[in-house]
This record gives sequence, structure tokens and C-alpha cells, in this order.
Amino acid sequence: MIRSTEPDPHRFYFCLAQGFSLFSYSCTVDILRAASLIQSDVVFESRVVSNTRDIIVAGNGTQILPDIQVDDMRAPGTFVVIAGTGATRQDLAAEKSAVRKAWAFGLEIWGVSSGVIPLAQSGLLQGRVVAAHWDDAPFLRTHFPGIQISDNIYETGPKLSTCAGGAAAADLALSRVSQLLGPEAARGVLTLLNIEGHREGRTGQRGSAAQLFPSENAHVVAAVQLMTRSLRQRVTIAHIAATLGLSQKHLERLFRLEFGVTPKTAYERLRLEQARREVLVGRMPISQIAQAYDYTSSTFASKYRTQFGLSPLRDRQLSSMIR
Repeated sequence: MIRSTEPDPHRFYFCLAQGFSLFSYSCTVDILRAASLIQSDVVFESRVVSNTRDIIVAGNGTQILPDIQVDDMRAPGTFVVIAGTGATRQDLAAEKSAVRKAWAFGLEIWGVSSGVIPLAQSGLLQGRVVAAHWDDAPFLRTHFPGIQISDNIYETGPKLSTCAGGAAAADLALSRVSQLLGPEAARGVLTLLNIEGHREGRTGQRGSAAQLFPSENAHVVAAVQLMTRSLRQRVTIAHIAATLGLSQKHLERLFRLEFGVTPKTAYERLRLEQARREVLVGRMPISQIAQAYDYTSSTFASKYRTQFGLSPLRDRQLSSMIR
């Protein structure tokens, strides 16, 4: 049974599924390790938990031996479950059991990379907005229709956060460091690890085209791919259709059947999503971003507000990015 201790928000327990993403795990652990070095009076404790003493093998073959049993975890703390490619075909019964125990113990829960899947299977994500890797999104939409899949790199909420994985795990961990220790400590972590910047959770995933416009139609998939290759240098829908050997009207019919919108609307959405990433990164003046995407400043602001509900400037101001 879990043992109550003095408050300690800096304890992290990692539940790693076989084939887990070592990159996501390393990104999270190294951010926490660096934070402990930056602020010497704070120690982020990281432990690997399991119901067995079996070696856990990452997707790249690296082997990790668990430190403690699931029942030896102590509250308060954060329980982080990480899985990897192929998690949709795995038996994740042990991970689901650990998730339910951690939730019952009162631990905060993070689902990172395909670790979102055992969280969904445990019933914890019903009715929530969830950040999932774009490759896992179709599975989650099919099997868990009560979950709203976000295009963002991570989503945080009371007692439960989800992360698309990869380098986004570092961004989620940095947000926790900033929350607990302040922005200055988080900036110190960035400097120590030679990381260029911290992406705010609302940043969209780079693979989001497949998530925004998923299709099994070969012509539609190819058209979306052509669009994503020309996000800055705008091409015409007629050119895309001709490249695929289709008439423009036929391509428009395919998009309306698949998504209920025209190819032009879909293309505009993809361009604005990419431009928003550059707004949130915050390195280039917004007027230059508008110019780079072949918009006037006023047209860009208008389309941006229509798509995202606020102006580019306000979106940047609300961003919690650490510079």
C-alpha cells in the first residue's frame, strides 16, 4: 500500500512498456536531472517501476532494469507511462494495472508518446482533450470515440497530462520545471543542455497533416503531401491536381467526400497551422511570418483570427514559451 510522506512534488516514477521510446524517456529524465543541477537545493528523483524485475527493452534495443515495485511508490509524485511504436498491437495489461494503481494512490499521471494508449484503455481519458502522437491518433479515434484528440504537442490538466512524445517530452518536462522552480531555472536548463528553446503546449505537431486530413484514398493522401511540401511557396490547386493526373473538379469532389471542405480550404488550414508554429516559436516578427507565407499583415491577422480565435500577436503574448 502507498505510504504518505511529507510533500514532495519532485518525485517521478517511470512505467516503461516493452519497446518504449528511449528518446522520450531520455528527454524527460535529462530535463529533470539538469534542473537538479541548476538548483542544488532541489532534487528531482526518477525511478523506473514495474510489477516484475524483468529487464525492459527499448525500441532501439537499450535495456533498463526497474528500480522498484509499483506498490513501493509514494505520494505525492508523478507517474509517467511511456510506450513506443507498436503499442496498439501489444498486451499492455501490466501497464494498465500500474496506471490504475497510480491513480488510486493519488499520483499525478503523465502519458508520453504511445503511453497515452494504456491511459485510454484504463478509462482515464474519457471526455478529455488528449495530445497523442499523430501515428496513434487513428487508433484512438476508432477505439475511444469519447476522447478528443488534439494536434498539440502536449496537453496539461488537473492530475493528468498527455504528450505526443519525441522531443515534446522535453517541452512537457520543462513546463513542470518552470511551474515548480520558475522560468529562470527553466532557462538555465535550456542553456545547460544546449536546447534552443521551449515550445509551449499549444504548438502543433509536425506530422499534423496526416492527423488533420487522414485518408485512405491514394489521390487525397498524395494531394495533402504535395500541399505540405509547399506551405510557404503557395501552389495552385489546379497545379496539384495536374501533378496527380486529375482534373481540379475531381480533386475537389474527393476532398468534399472525405472532409466536407475544398482542397483550397484544406491547403489554407495546413499553411496557417505551420505559420502558427512560427508565431509561437517567437523568433521572427509576425509581419515577416505573414510575408513568408505570402500574406499581407492584415490578411494574415484576419485569417489567423478566424482559424484560431485570436490574433497572432495575442497568441504569442499568451504563449508560455521560455526565451
